[in-house]
Amino acid sequence: MDASNSGEAGTDGGPRAYTTSKQVQAWFLRKSRDLWKAKCQRRRADAKRLAGRVADLAKSRDRWRRRAEELEVEVAALREQRAAGGK
Repeated sequence: MDASNSGEAGTDGGPRAYTTSKQVQAWFLRKSRDLWKAKCQRRRADAKRLAGRVADLAKSRDRWRRRAEELEVEVAALREQRAAGGK
């Protein structure tokens, strides 16, 4: 790859000299880092919230499943009672 084609060469063919001051570069990098950290914290909080929600839903589903199974047993017992008492 030719350095003059890559857009990284200066006008004289040598390496390009940056004109941005170190303070501006530091400000930009600090801002970028702070935005990245905030994004990471939001995603971590979302993941924790969603994990809690999944756990709650799993408990609720298990509770309803047990309740439905208990009611099925009760219905079967009542049907047996009705069949035995009715005939």
